[in-house]
Amino acid sequence: MSNRTICENLLDILAEAGVKHIFGIPGDAINDLVEAIRNQDKITFIQVRHEEAGAFAASARAKLTERLAVCVSTAGPGAIHLLNGLYDTKLDQALVLAITGQVETEYIGTDYHQEVDLYTLFKDVTVFNERIMNPSQTPALGVRACQEALAHRSVTHLSIPTDITSQKLPNADLRPPVLRNCGLTTPCEAELKRAAKLLNESKKPVILAGIGCKDARQQLINIAETLSAPIIRTLRAKDILPDDHISSLGGLGQLGTKPAVNAIDGCDALLMVGTDFPYHDFYPDGKPAVLTR
Repeated sequence: MSNRTICENLLDILAEAGVKHIFGIPGDAINDLVEAIRNQDKITFIQVRHEEAGAFAASARAKLTERLAVCVSTAGPGAIHLLNGLYDTKLDQALVLAITGQVETEYIGTDYHQEVDLYTLFKDVTVFNERIMNPSQTPALGVRACQEALAHRSVTHLSIPTDITSQKLPNADLRPPVLRNCGLTTPCEAELKRAAKLLNESKKPVILAGIGCKDARQQLINIAETLSAPIIRTLRAKDILPDDHISSLGGLGQLGTKPAVNAIDGCDALLMVGTDFPYHDFYPDGKPAVLTR
């Protein structure tokens, strides 16, 4: 274990972070990584037909499992193809690490064949975005790429030049652990009391629930019953509450229901839970709202 390639070391880190599958297409700049995947049994490589599909697959897996997912691509156009799926990941607050190949270090900055400035390309979509230029960077950058995705529920990116991927890493076991526990935060007591007072004094409150409620379904139903408030769901929260539930008014927006629109228009307070619903035209005008994500 102490003298492994950086790709083998990176796979050890991913396995420790709970990664089970890597989605992508083999290519020249990541052949060493794909070979390292083939030679171990902790992580399975899922080959897709297009890099964009690999990024979307990783995004979907992260959303459904709440675990870190990984997609890979070769350099140049392969890396560019990941972006659409990675923006889907970012905006839905999923956890995905993108690993891309890069041209040899000696050619970076020379307009070499299929060279793309990957740092600039991925800068907007990521919370962590780095390139491994020395094998010794692998443990720290690999762990941090996983840690940042887990901590921020977003996209991280590592690029590895093809002349680096096969190099050995002495003392590969000497690395910090990947911490998967996330801290819980609560609003201050004064704000909670202020929100409770507003909702308790309202006569016609309405709840708009999003996918952030998926692990708090019963709590959502309980507060709806306490407030005698109907529940309106966002599109992604469709499976949280069945359509025939007594508190359900269906969805909101262009794919929503008329009862939901009428309830929103007639409410005197809105409780938004687990959502950042973007279609402001459907919000009630001039009505107070409590937002908790």
